Amino acid sequence: MSDLDLMRELLRAWDSMKVEAVTSVLHKIRDRVTAPQYRICTWTYEHRDDFYSTTCQHAFVLNDGTPHSNNMVICCYCGGNLVERHLTEAGRLHMMKDAQ
Repeated sequence: MSDLDLMRELLRAWDSMKVEAVTSVLHKIRDRVTAPQYRICTWTYEHRDDFYSTTCQHAFVLNDGTPHSNNMVICCYCGGNLVERHLTEAGRLHMMKDAQ
């Protein structure tokens, strides 16, 4: 079912004024937007301690390179799309370009 079909189903359910129908469609939407392919997990490099902290509350150490230079695009903990960021020595944010 496409996103457009899902929205049409929601509008039909809303027009019917049936709470169960609306709730059912909202659950489908929730399930779609929380699916792993839509999740983002940001990995922040901690220069001082030489590891990455993740938004899914884990830590990861690489012996060489960065996640993207090692072709890592999915978080190995939560399955979300991996977004890499680095803090400079001064604590400023430096976003890394996505690996293509």
